[in-house]
Amino acid sequence: AGTNVTAGQRITVYVSTGQELVTVPAIEGMSLDAARKALTDAGLELGTVNQKNDPSLAGDTVISATQAADAEVPPGTIVNVVVASGKVTLTDLAGWTVAAATANLESLGLVATPVEQGDCTATNPPTVASMSVAPGDVPVGSTVELRYCTGG
Repeated sequence: AGTNVTAGQRITVYVSTGQELVTVPAIEGMSLDAARKALTDAGLELGTVNQKNDPSLAGDTVISATQAADAEVPPGTIVNVVVASGKVTLTDLAGWTVAAATANLESLGLVATPVEQGDCTATNPPTVASMSVAPGDVPVGSTVELRYCTGG
């Protein structure tokens, strides 16, 4: 720009082919370590790692990423991920029927173990008087005793 040329003088014009792009690898379902390596190998950076409770996945399994698999992005793009925590949230099941509490625990990937208590008033149907694990986040696969009264 701003240079004088003579009529008919040859001018070379360089046209950019655009910014270099890399392909985002498919990391959903991978372990966090494997996803980190795949992203690094592709020229991308792992960003924020957030955890989410998911009873069907092992801890540190990638659930989702901010960049879609096979998307073309600039090198060095930061990819944030959500990984399974390896935990589920257990609610207080006291007062639930043993059958309903058992079904709830199983749906969370937990193991229910009903335990009879003889020193309290029986109910029909049997209801949970207490649990062996406090409500809150617990590891998937944990065993929870459901204590219920049988009378006596």
